Amino acid sequence: MHLSILIPVYNAEKHIINCLESVSKQGISEENYEVILVNDGSTDGSGEIIEDFIAGKPNMVLENQKNQGNAATRNRLFDLAKGEYVYCLDADDYLVPNTLSGILYFALSNHLDFIGFESRETSISNEDRIPSKLDLPEIKIASGASFLRENTLPKVEVWWYFAKRELLRDFAIKMDDLIMADVSFTYKLVLASQRMAILPIHAHWYFQSPVSIMRTSDNIAAHKLRLADATYAMLLGFNDLIQNPNKYHLMVDSTAMGDLVQKRDYYAFFMILKYLRFEKDRDKIINVVNTFEQRKMYPIKSTIPIHGSPSLVVKIMNVCLNKKWILSLLITLASRMNKKK
Repeated sequence: MHLSILIPVYNAEKHIINCLESVSKQGISEENYEVILVNDGSTDGSGEIIEDFIAGKPNMVLENQKNQGNAATRNRLFDLAKGEYVYCLDADDYLVPNTLSGILYFALSNHLDFIGFESRETSISNEDRIPSKLDLPEIKIASGASFLRENTLPKVEVWWYFAKRELLRDFAIKMDDLIMADVSFTYKLVLASQRMAILPIHAHWYFQSPVSIMRTSDNIAAHKLRLADATYAMLLGFNDLIQNPNKYHLMVDSTAMGDLVQKRDYYAFFMILKYLRFEKDRDKIINVVNTFEQRKMYPIKSTIPIHGSPSLVVKIMNVCLNKKWILSLLITLASRMNKKK
């Protein structure tokens, strides 16, 4: 078994057939891949729809469980997988036809631990799915640490790559129960990889419904604050990875470590800006900054943006955010203004 496609399902009755039909059109023989779905306590008709679709398809399996959340469901999927590679696909996303077969062939023939590909966003549930050309230029293969010396990851979510299942086992890598758990999960896999490559092949559509894109200004503020809170929780875990790589059995050289620090600082910089823009609770923001300072995450060491020259405004923000007395003043003023909105 070469590939396990792992799909967590929660109230996905509107999209799951489109997802599964796209999976079935990948040009991989049934004996070489499996599709495992875990129904995480859906309250709609997802389970029945899936059962009807997979009837007579021995390589597709549905497991049902009481609702446990995304992280627990993904970890159960990892435990159930039997393939050499695992691929995480969301139930409302879908694939470009006849692309995974070429990606899988490249991974197997080059003995890769990690292989990435292109993911694009769409608000159409049946986007014209024209296969990417598989006539590849010479693709560079490197260790994860070597890759990070010269590049940044194109994305951090889990749906744009395959990874060797043995990496999860050998390095005890699991999905944390955080909203942005993909970040540390993906970086752990990359750093554990001795051979990785990223192919210029569009294989995945990330579906965003028009309803989720159109939000009121109040909903936008609440959404931005949820993102800031999620980023804060993610950064605490990500910082632990940076400060204690041996805890995760990862060998990280100074250059790769520098990339991780830059990525952490990038997220921290824009997280603080979100709090300044939307948070009304002054003490909450102060506590975030104090926690970062205690964990040696503040002042922010990297210059933002990481690549290219910063604009004058960004240069000023780099200075202001890293002078604690100025930041404290900004927090006080911003929280007062946010209360008046």
